[in-house]
Amino acid sequence: MEAAAIAGAELAAPELARVHGGVPANVWIERAAAARAALTATGVAPPTVAAAEAADFSEHVTALHYACYTLPRVTLRILRGLGTDLDVDERGVWIARARAAAELLGDARELSTLDYEWVRSLRRADRGSEALEVSERARTAGIHPELEPYLTLAHVDLLRRLGRLREARDALAGFEASLVAGPDVGPDVGADAQLDALRSRASGMRAHVLLDMGLPDLAFAGIRTELDRAEALARSLDNDERLVAARIYALKHAQAVGDAAGTAELARRFLGDEDFYVRRPSERAYLLFLLGRAERRLEQLDPARPRAAEARLEEALEVGLDRGVALTARIELARLALLHDDLGLATARIAVARERLDAWTREDKSGVPPEAAEVPALEARIALARGAPVAELRERVAPLAAGIEVMIERWAREPRWSAGSGLLVYRGRRASLGAWIRLHVAIDSVAGVEAALPLLLRAQAQTTLARALDAAAPSAGDVRGALLPRGRGLLFFVPGDGATHVLALDHEGSRHAVLAGVDTIAPQVGAYRAHVEGARGAIDGVEERDAAVAVERELAGRISRELLPPGIAERLQGWSSVWVAGLDLYGAVPFEWLPVGEERFLGFERPVAHLPSIPLGVELTRSAAVDTELDLVLIGDARPGPRALGQAPQLAPLPLPQGVIERIAGVYSAERVRVLAGPDASLRALAGALDAGTRTLHLLVHGLHVGDSGDVGLVLTPGLGQAPGATDEPDDGVLWRERVRTLAAPRLAVLMACRSGAGRRRHGDAGSTDMTGAWIQAGARAVIVTRAEIGYRTAVEASSVLHRRLARGDAPAEALRRAFVEVGGKDDELAPFRLGIMRVVGLGHEAPDARGVGVMPRVALGVLGVLGVLAAAALAWSLRRSRRRDHAS
Repeated sequence: MEAAAIAGAELAAPELARVHGGVPANVWIERAAAARAALTATGVAPPTVAAAEAADFSEHVTALHYACYTLPRVTLRILRGLGTDLDVDERGVWIARARAAAELLGDARELSTLDYEWVRSLRRADRGSEALEVSERARTAGIHPELEPYLTLAHVDLLRRLGRLREARDALAGFEASLVAGPDVGPDVGADAQLDALRSRASGMRAHVLLDMGLPDLAFAGIRTELDRAEALARSLDNDERLVAARIYALKHAQAVGDAAGTAELARRFLGDEDFYVRRPSERAYLLFLLGRAERRLEQLDPARPRAAEARLEEALEVGLDRGVALTARIELARLALLHDDLGLATARIAVARERLDAWTREDKSGVPPEAAEVPALEARIALARGAPVAELRERVAPLAAGIEVMIERWAREPRWSAGSGLLVYRGRRASLGAWIRLHVAIDSVAGVEAALPLLLRAQAQTTLARALDAAAPSAGDVRGALLPRGRGLLFFVPGDGATHVLALDHEGSRHAVLAGVDTIAPQVGAYRAHVEGARGAIDGVEERDAAVAVERELAGRISRELLPPGIAERLQGWSSVWVAGLDLYGAVPFEWLPVGEERFLGFERPVAHLPSIPLGVELTRSAAVDTELDLVLIGDARPGPRALGQAPQLAPLPLPQGVIERIAGVYSAERVRVLAGPDASLRALAGALDAGTRTLHLLVHGLHVGDSGDVGLVLTPGLGQAPGATDEPDDGVLWRERVRTLAAPRLAVLMACRSGAGRRRHGDAGSTDMTGAWIQAGARAVIVTRAEIGYRTAVEASSVLHRRLARGDAPAEALRRAFVEVGGKDDELAPFRLGIMRVVGLGHEAPDARGVGVMPRVALGVLGVLGVLAAAALAWSLRRSRRRDHAS
């Protein structure tokens, strides 16, 4: 420790010498070393300045003090001065040396300050797990009261970004409780204004956590509540800056949850405070801009709505916006003119935006925002709208490509957090990719899709789950080689609001179609799911059944016509198996239950597998197979504990009698199966079984859905001690998605639990916040889930078919198709109501290579029997020929 302090101080010698009137740092360090050695020799421990004073080593105190006390402050000064120019590992060396000096000094405040600085440095460098370890170590060792609120908030933010959302919410609740009574209770934060600032930051963090948990409505309701409180506090403190910040914060989160009406309502409310904003023109301009953008969105959703967006945006520009917001406002005005079919005005407005963007690029190319891609995208859309010749359209390709490249590169530099958002969650960026496709198809209707693919795949590689698994953007050749052998096809949905594009790719080529936007199709999907869920328990009578089936078929047919127009449907019907990517933007689409042509249910005719993103699918095919000791881990008959029953008191154990075990696991060798039931159906037992390595995990359990947090968990039996992978948390008997990531994942996870595939809907960023994505991130190659309710008897029947087919060597998607046919085919009209929205996510067309003994021996014996019959027939035929030859002779 002392050596590290000395080395650090020697590096900081010039600065130390300046601080201490020219006395070289190494002189103080040498004196400190001598003092420490002398102090240690007396047996006084620890060898700090305080210990030196207590031992009356007054002649050494000054040396220890200057050498050790100054180094942490000098280090922080140097680190903050260098900023991002210093590599994070170099920063770590400095901080370690300064920390060693602070420990010699016994300065708790400096230790907490250095820990906080190191957490921030690691977080900025996308090393969240290391940052969390430092934060947890610091919290265990004790944090100085002045730093505790800030390190606690940083800790919560790390938990959120790493996807440990429930832990983040609980930690934040405790922190907020400590702030309720003011500065006399909890952290020593000083004045009311400082306390208010901490409350404001905590409420902002809570909104982030709620958004990531998948509760935008609840998050926005919380925002409104916090806004009212923050406004009242700001007024009582006569703190105008705090009032402005609270209002802007509320508006930004209203936009984040996609609530255009809520954004407009809040902005109008704030602008009603005219006296306040007359004195603050820049804040007023920004409010006008946010209101104008919300109004533009509302006009897009309802063409009959009175036009108000243009006036708001023009007024915002007139009052004065900063450069970045002004550019976005001009893009919004051009988009507005295009929305109202005024091509002349749209052309003039985008020309102004282009002029400002070019000037910005000349001045500071690195500072151009990702939204700049929207300028060439709108230029391309305008050219397409006025029917520009192909030669002019070709000229539009390079600028749009450059803009999208900037958009992708900027996003790629963002930290890769488990709970972060993907690139395509933003409407403007989705619109840019839509313009890219339109442009290429207009230039060449045959080869255009292939030319557009590289950038589309690069954008899809920026989804949260793809980045978490380092899935690089593949080429079209990589996609075909890894995913598309002859006979298999891929439907790639590229999200958009006004229009969505679908690309049909296979070994032969590609086809493109333009669909209705998200706002048209998503409500139809919601209506379908509501109908199936609502009618599930009311289809016993013939009349009720017939009516329910008729409505289900009508809704499914409507969705099919929207998603699978004739050219795409024709291509689809020529495939023997199907991949689907990008469909998440519409919600829980009942893709397998859609009719296509004469086919009643698409999923009855061909196996279907869903990919969170195409780059992720290609990356999964590259992961090496590993040897496993077990073919199956089956877990059931879990006993819900207090945590689960507190959320869902009606839960009862799902039985796992020997007969059901035989139906599910009897197709495998007994020594390669592990069954965990009753008290053994615990998280710790599951983790231990998976550590041995398994091909397939099958959970026949309840799904737990916590209404106030958006959590999705799987109900197990509470165990003793703490949960694996979460050492500070007891085993409450619920397998949450953040715990899944700590397990040794199987090749295939079968989650036969109600709504186990539920999660927050993120346009263009599937799989990052749900249970499915957690298993894939943990290492599973495929996951079978249900995104709706499923009955126990149906789950057992489907499970039996699944494993019978898996043991024969079928891929998960084919095994699930057979389950649809055999279980749903008993009364196929009710198949969607019985089986729910079941699907395979991940490498569903790759067999998990399980080795069966129940089915496989019978197959082998059957084959041998057939061979025996053929051999006997051949022998008989040979004998007959021999007799004929003998007779003829």
